Amino acid sequence: GLCELVHLPTKDKERPEGQHKTEMSDGAIYVDLSYKKDLQEISIKNRNGEPPKLPSAVEHIPAETGISATGVCKLLGIAREVGCKLEHVIAVAKPYIAKIGTESPGRSYRYLLKMLLSPKKANYAARAAQIERQGEPDSVQLLLAIALQCRFKRYVHTSRPGLQVRFFDGAAEVSCDGQVATLAGRQMTVLYADVANGTLKEVME
Repeated sequence: GLCELVHLPTKDKERPEGQHKTEMSDGAIYVDLSYKKDLQEISIKNRNGEPPKLPSAVEHIPAETGISATGVCKLLGIAREVGCKLEHVIAVAKPYIAKIGTESPGRSYRYLLKMLLSPKKANYAARAAQIERQGEPDSVQLLLAIALQCRFKRYVHTSRPGLQVRFFDGAAEVSCDGQVATLAGRQMTVLYADVANGTLKEVME
């Protein structure tokens, strides 16, 4: 569990005192003094070990924010206590975190901590899902692009060489073992998906 994780080592080195003061005085975000204290205690106990191994959903956070693996473990524990998932919070906070960069991990940590401990409860899971949907390409536009790509071309199935598909404008002729069928309308969606994922490969003529 997370209680065991916080006793694992960290490679983080303490920064000069002046740098701490600069970060801690930046903005109106309050400072969690226990964060620095925990890191110091863990560092003393585990000077010669390796940092904690993070779950795959949050393993990208140290590289993107500069926050140590130990700091991420602490945020994971707090997120669990307040009923959130840290990966959802980081997805919502990403624009602000990106502006901070990796040079000021203390600021990023405090920003995430403020989000987790905010008295105004936010549905971070729903907001993260919305952000993910907005980042996906429009499915209709994607299908139209594939349809234009395939027109009047012949494709063969990569695992069933006998199955061939000849595309026309909005329709396709599928042939296999002497049998022929014509597909159109919604049936074309399956063929377009096979082209997109590489199951159908174009025959160069």
